[in-house]
Amino acid sequence: MISSLGYLRISSADPAAWREFGLKILGMTEGSAPKGGAPEADAVYLRMDEFPARLVIIPGSAERLLASGWEVADTHALAAVGRALADAGVASKPASDAELAAVRERVLAEPRAWIAQELVLLSTSPAQLGDRLVPRHVDLRPFAVNDGEQIRVLPGGLTRVALREGSLIVNSSQGGGSKDTWVLTSPHRPPEADEPLAFPAQAVRGTVPDRGPHDDQPQQ
Repeated sequence: MISSLGYLRISSADPAAWREFGLKILGMTEGSAPKGGAPEADAVYLRMDEFPARLVIIPGSAERLLASGWEVADTHALAAVGRALADAGVASKPASDAELAAVRERVLAEPRAWIAQELVLLSTSPAQLGDRLVPRHVDLRPFAVNDGEQIRVLPGGLTRVALREGSLIVNSSQGGGSKDTWVLTSPHRPPEADEPLAFPAQAVRGTVPDRGPHDDQPQQ
């Protein structure tokens, strides 16, 4: 019925501890109030994707869950969730036509503020941080050309890297960075027995591979 968790609102006597937990342990980044809404006083907003905030911590006297949002596939799944809540003795009510119309206007006014995606577990790659090699999550963005008849994938791409330890956010607009991507072609002939593989010379940027983002290296 439920496809994914949308958001959590939590009351806490120590929002700063939640902020540190979200940034350093969960790998999230600083978020913001939803578009069109004013930020709540001393609230902590944490994000992990294009959604403004998946975790909102509100100052309070006790630790407790205030609200949770869930994403479902369609209206049939939403109705099934409503029945399950009723069976569990939890009251719920559908949004009114006026509330739906207000949300629809907000979506149409700024569609980019409502983009979401499923969480993808990324691979890691070694990155140089000072004098150490540390794992950082990366993804590869390939480039394709459509000539009107067929689509060709180019031999290369952009490797995006999450700069924070444990973070899955590789978007440069959200604090991610980039790594050089090296593509090696196959030999023109099969190698003889015990012959090491030899690759033709490649046109590359720089003299040595980039081992990851540096403190003094600008990121794209």
